Amino acid sequence: MELALSVFIGVLVAGGVYLLLRARSFDV
Repeated sequence: MELALSVFIGVLVAGGVYLLLRARSFDV
């Protein structure tokens, strides 16, 4: 259960950073 939670959080963080970088690159 803890593993699934950590993986879920990791995906959220990675997705958030990816969207942030993609939005920033689009802005430029």
